Amino acid sequence: MRLFISINLDEELVREYYKKVEELRKNTIRGRFPHPENMHITVVFIGETENDEAVKVAMDRLVAEPFELKFRSIGKFRRHGSETYFVGLRRNAMLKSINFQLSEALREAGFEVEKREYTPHLTLGRNVVLKPDFDFEEFSKEVIEIEGRMKVDRISLMKSERVEGKQHYTEIHHVDLPAI
Repeated sequence: MRLFISINLDEELVREYYKKVEELRKNTIRGRFPHPENMHITVVFIGETENDEAVKVAMDRLVAEPFELKFRSIGKFRRHGSETYFVGLRRNAMLKSINFQLSEALREAGFEVEKREYTPHLTLGRNVVLKPDFDFEEFSKEVIEIEGRMKVDRISLMKSERVEGKQHYTEIHHVDLPAI
């Protein structure tokens, strides 16, 4: 099974950012766009494994407290000749600590976890090619104007699978972040 650890967005943020996903989609020649129910912030990507128990153990050892996410900017990654557009987050020491703790625990359990710097983000579209007349600067301003804040008190282990041709994410484990 294909797994990742995530922060799932609250419904209000999904509504706000999904409007921007739809606007981006209408102004592209091609791309792949998330379904609203799949919008999330990846904390650690795991990939294919049958050892979900080891991941659950790593998550259960997490030492963290609730924190607030703040979205701050729009950006893009360029990989393999295509662009991924995303909303970036303000730096957050608790989120960075959570990523570090989980990555280290997973490495100790034998998983290969990415070693590049963690860049938390909300994906708006992958493999995107924009229409030439799309005003990306104006679009960026509108995205930044969204009051993107969310209290995080839960980290989720998600299973990714295709169901009837559609990508579907299912929570199979979670840890609550207790207030200290």
